[in-house]
Formats: sequence, structure tokens, C-alpha cells
Amino acid sequence: MSFRYRFWAFAGRLKDNEDGQVLVLYALMIMALVGLAGLVIDLGIIFVERQELQTIADGAALAGAMNLNRLILAWGTNCFQVNPLTSRWAAEEYCSEYGVDCEINVIPDLSCGHTGIAIDSVTVTAKRDVDRFFFIHVLTGGDPIELKATATAKMVDDF
Repeated sequence: MSFRYRFWAFAGRLKDNEDGQVLVLYALMIMALVGLAGLVIDLGIIFVERQELQTIADGAALAGAMNLNRLILAWGTNCFQVNPLTSRWAAEEYCSEYGVDCEINVIPDLSCGHTGIAIDSVTVTAKRDVDRFFFIHVLTGGDPIELKATATAKMVDDF
């Protein structure tokens, strides 16, 4: 028997033998399913964190807006103006209670009631870094993701 004959006989046996192909397919499918599961877990955690951050921003804006109704009379005019500091402090206290960094912007009404309606608003932008867990951590190197949520609450009073 020549080497060529033995080689082609062995190759023919390998071609006809399909044992082990399921193992290769199974290994590939397991890797794909684990990767997909990791991605779903990561995106779910990010989604839940974003919802929680939005809830905190909404609460801080409402806490600030609830303190907008502390009015100070501007002497010599017929105007009522809002003290923005009490509103800012209330929103900052709410954010610090949940351990979130917040940018707070209080916009007092400066029209002195010429329109008959005073519109004062509190805008809160809450920020939080979220650690990446499984799949995104592997792809991007592990830097945290910064999530942001913005909420605005307004106080409208008729004079």
C-alpha cells in the first residue's frame, strides 16, 4: 500500500464520519447564547438604573418646586419674587439623600406679575456612573457609563 492510497482512504473515512459535528455546533451556539444573555443583562441593568435616576430627578425637581412658593415682597413695587435659594437647597437635599450628583437650575419669574401669571421653574439634571457588568465590560474595557436624567417642575400662580 502506498502512502497516497492510505491518505485518501483516511480522508474518505473522515468525510463519511460525521461524529463530533454536533459538539462543534453546540459549542458555537453556547458561546452565542451566553454572549446574548450577557448583553441582555447589561442593557436591562442600564435601563433600570436610568429609570431610577429619572425618578430621582423628578423627585428633586418637585421638591424644589414645592419650595418655590416662599415669596418675598419686593419693597416699593407691587411684585412678588421667589427666593431661589430655598428651592435649590430642597432639590440638593433630595439628590444628596439618594447619593446622586445633580445640576440644579432655578429660574425665578422676573416679570413682576405684569402678565398676571408668575411662572417659576426648577430644572434638575441628575448624573450617575454605572459600572458595566458582563458583555459591555468585555467589549469596551470597563469604563463606567454616565447616565443622565433631566426633569423640570414649574409653579404657576395666578395673582
